[in-house]
Amino acid sequence: IANVSEELGADVAEVARGMGLDERIGPKFLQAGIGYGGSCLVGSETVLVRRSGRVWMWTLEEMFERLAEEQCADAETTVLAPRDIEVLCWGTPDFMPQFLPVALATRRLYEGTVLEVRTESGEAVRCTPDHPFLVADSDGRVAGRKLAYALTHRDHLPVVPEAVQPRFAELVVSATVRAATTLQRKASRGTLAEGSEHVTWTACSGAAPLSFKGHVYSIEVPGPHTFVTTGGLVTSNCFPKDVSALKQLAGNSGYHFQLLTAV
Repeated sequence: IANVSEELGADVAEVARGMGLDERIGPKFLQAGIGYGGSCLVGSETVLVRRSGRVWMWTLEEMFERLAEEQCADAETTVLAPRDIEVLCWGTPDFMPQFLPVALATRRLYEGTVLEVRTESGEAVRCTPDHPFLVADSDGRVAGRKLAYALTHRDHLPVVPEAVQPRFAELVVSATVRAATTLQRKASRGTLAEGSEHVTWTACSGAAPLSFKGHVYSIEVPGPHTFVTTGGLVTSNCFPKDVSALKQLAGNSGYHFQLLTAV
C-alpha cells in the first residue's frame, strides 16, 4: 500500500488512518515500513561511554534504562534519542578508536535463539543471529560485514587492544561488570588489515546457540557504524527495523521517511 500511495502521490499515513476507521480492521497493524525486528545484543553486553568529560562502562540495558528515566519515557518505549552520549568506536576514516555520538538507542522483547560469538583470544558476545560483524580473512583483507550465524573459523574479528583504551580516559571497572579490559592477544593474529596498528584481528572460534527470552538492545552510531563492546570486540551497528527508529533516523538525516522504501 505504501508503494502504491507513493506512485499516486498519496500520503500513506492518511490512507492507513482511513482504513483504520473500519472497526473490522483497526489501526494497530497499518504502520508503513519493513517490519519490527532487527539485529540486537543482549542487554548485559557493554559499551565504553563518554558523557560530560567522564568515561565509564555501561551495559546496554543500563544505558537504555538511564536514558528512559531522564526522558520520562514509559515502560513501552522502544526508541530513545540520546542528546549527549558518546561510545567508543573504531573504523573512522583514520582508523583510530574514538568516541562518537549515539544517534539512537532501541530495545525490543525477543524470544528465541541468540548466538554467543566467541574468539580464539577469549572474547564472547551474545547477539541475535542476524547481528552484523566486521570481518577480515587470515591474510588481513577486510571482507566487510557478516551476520553472526554465517561466521566461521576463517573469519577474523577486530578487537581494540588494551594499550589503546587508556588514551581515552582513566577507567575503573567494577568487579561485577564483565571486564572489557582483559585482552589477551596471542592467538590467530594473521596479517593485519588497514588501521590494524590500533586493533588486533582475532579468529572467530564459533557461535554457540542459546535460548533467550527478554529484552535485546541496539544502538546507532553514524559515521563508522561500529562500536566497541564487551572484551574490546568491535561490532557493527545493530540495524533497527523498528519503523519508528527508521523514521527518526531519516528525520535526523534530513530525509523523508518514504525515501526508505527505495532501500
